[in-house]
Amino acid sequence: MLPLTHNANSFACHADCLPPALSREEESWGWLLHPAFAGRAALQDDAAMGALDEVLAVQGAGLVNSAMWEI
Repeated sequence: MLPLTHNANSFACHADCLPPALSREEESWGWLLHPAFAGRAALQDDAAMGALDEVLAVQGAGLVNSAMWEI
């Protein structure tokens, strides 16, 4: 419950195992959706936290931005 109660949401990766396409890029939530990680990335199975992680990944990948949510 650490992410939920302390807002300590994060991801981790092993730098030695990064695909060459990402080794020089700044870390991003968008990496969860990068084709190089297909079948190798996972989200929290808690729906509330997993959904937020997915939103961060979609935004980090540049598929949406905050301006799209304005009314």
